[in-house]
Amino acid sequence: MKVKVYAENKILLTCKYIWLEPFATGTARRFTFKGISATSKKRILQKTDDVFYIGSNELKIQVDFLDKFGRRLSIENFKVHLIDYGDLEKSSLWISGLVYDDYFTEYRQGRIDILSLWAKDQNIQWVDLPLNSPLKEDYIDCCLSYSGLSSQIFDRDYYKIDWSLINEERDFLYWVSLEFIGEKGYFGHSLYTFEDCLLEIFHNGGLKKQRKMTFFNSSKISDPKVYELYQFTKGIFERFKFLIEEIV
Repeated sequence: MKVKVYAENKILLTCKYIWLEPFATGTARRFTFKGISATSKKRILQKTDDVFYIGSNELKIQVDFLDKFGRRLSIENFKVHLIDYGDLEKSSLWISGLVYDDYFTEYRQGRIDILSLWAKDQNIQWVDLPLNSPLKEDYIDCCLSYSGLSSQIFDRDYYKIDWSLINEERDFLYWVSLEFIGEKGYFGHSLYTFEDCLLEIFHNGGLKKQRKMTFFNSSKISDPKVYELYQFTKGIFERFKFLIEEIV
């Protein structure tokens, strides 16, 4: 992952990580840039006598990453009307300003944090995430950006879903994507796009033979919403000719 900051259409600095302070008392937001490259630091400090100087009231911030195919893609792209900033210190600095962009998209810190973990060969601990955690949505977004839409699934003797691990729709999408295409794989951000992903596999010949899906602990579902989710997904699998096995 690479964070690039532009001033007057020229690279001001590059760094490894950007962090948005989660709380603000006004409409301005504060960002911290960490791991600023030595080249950027040298270039900035040459402008003055070791005092950080931006020289522009408009900054453009772009965050790029490499997807699984080695392509460099942009995950965040926005602008900041600068109000205040702090000096370089241990290869980091902060800025405060009004955030806007030309694409009407929302900056999401969770996406940055997930990509930062991936860059270090780490991952989030899904089972530790609370119900309705925004990080679940951010993770699925990152998987789509990183992997794109899959045309094949793993060839297994059977696929399994443990319903004791599922408390909401995104839990199902996470576990089924792991089972079908592995880590960082995308298999829908809703039940309808999940079905679309299966349809893509079908059109690419990946479901010609009958597949077996094993559900564990489905009889122990107590939450009515999870049970409705279970019935809905079971119906989707059956429409795609999966043989359903239920193990209590």
